Amino acid sequence: MSFVIQIRGANGSGKSTVVRKFMKLLGDKVKAHIAPGRRQPLYYKYQEGKTRIAVVGHYNIDCGGADTISGNETTFALQQDLQIAGYNVLAEGIMLSEDVKWSQHLENLKVLFLNTPLETCLERVIKRREESGREHKKPFDPTRTIRRFNDFIRIRRRLKDAKIDVVECGPERALKIIRHQFGV
Repeated sequence: MSFVIQIRGANGSGKSTVVRKFMKLLGDKVKAHIAPGRRQPLYYKYQEGKTRIAVVGHYNIDCGGADTISGNETTFALQQDLQIAGYNVLAEGIMLSEDVKWSQHLENLKVLFLNTPLETCLERVIKRREESGREHKKPFDPTRTIRRFNDFIRIRRRLKDAKIDVVECGPERALKIIRHQFGV
């Protein structure tokens, strides 16, 4: 039986960092799958014996993951297709973090909500913007990050009400749960 694990949380909560650490643990056996018409990977695959893992999205930019795929319907269909093909699926992203509707259609779904404090999230977003070297048209306005942070509290409740397995944890515990669930 294969599983889907989604890492959710506010901007700067550590979602992409958890996935990057997990992919690093898998080593050089991780292979990118680039779909026709895309320049970046649609997902990454790993196979060692009977262990099959797919990581949705690409990580060639600061904020990667499922947000690099166009639309929730497409993202969730990809997760479902990979699971049907026998892969344990790992996905993360802000768009995923806002979803309840599509999540209800996934079998064996576990949602890991990162409980990183809001102040830490804001510090990380500011630091990431500064380190990116890109010119930003507007100064950072924390309003959107704060609003999303508060929205995720309501979304967690809605997922639990929909009988979806939700775990609130920090990034290090999330990594341990993923390793255990996927047998790595």
